[in-house]
Amino acid sequence: MPIFVSDYSGAKRLRLKAAGSIDIDEMRAAVDQFRAGERRVMPILLDLSDATLTFSSDEIAKLAEDRVTENKRSPLGPLALVATTDEAFGISRMFKAYSDANGRPHVGVFRDALTAERWLQSLE
Repeated sequence: MPIFVSDYSGAKRLRLKAAGSIDIDEMRAAVDQFRAGERRVMPILLDLSDATLTFSSDEIAKLAEDRVTENKRSPLGPLALVATTDEAFGISRMFKAYSDANGRPHVGVFRDALTAERWLQSLE
């Protein structure tokens, strides 16, 4: 799978790493896998630094809409997206904007992992 656990610091936080080309189906599979069970409310840092995202704007809007619906059903934990390339950063910001506009709090987009980690810690 192009999205994998890079660090699991006990039950406190899940750090994921994406590598290679990631399409919307692979992202949905990762969401289903890593937001299941007790990890539903766990803070997640998803590092997209080594990934190429191949989503359309419609696909990212639909993914954000689906996550908002899930969050209304039962709250989801915070999500920090780390994107060092302009393309991944733009797609991530689009996801955050759709999430914010539809009432899903605690989605952050960052250029570096340290800032993302600090943001997640500030929410604890």
